[in-house]
Amino acid sequence: MGQLHVLLTTFGKIYNFTSKGIECNSFIKSCAFVLVLVVGSAVIFHKYRVRLREMRQEFPHSENLQIELIDDHLEEIEEKESQLETFYEGLIRKHKTTAISLNQQIQEVQAEVAQWKASKANKNSVE
Repeated sequence: MGQLHVLLTTFGKIYNFTSKGIECNSFIKSCAFVLVLVVGSAVIFHKYRVRLREMRQEFPHSENLQIELIDDHLEEIEEKESQLETFYEGLIRKHKTTAISLNQQIQEVQAEVAQWKASKANKNSVE
């Protein structure tokens, strides 16, 4: 029984060493994986910053970018407004000339109606 106990104890110690070895091996693998993730993230972030710096050098950032954009937009609006003003001025002139010609036509028709009534009244008085 003593030898069996020694064998079981020895086997248990070997099992503990192997399970500790497996745990240690898993821990090393986990650390290596985390290290790879951290290094990869650092490399990606560095490349992003380099690319961002290159873009800023190509297109210098204007501190007054919003003001410049608003000024451009206002210029476009003023341009459209001036185009519309000329368009509406033309329409107003056209309507004025149309109104004048219509007033002349109305006066001519009224004169003809007055002549017709006068001629009809003369015919009735003659008979």
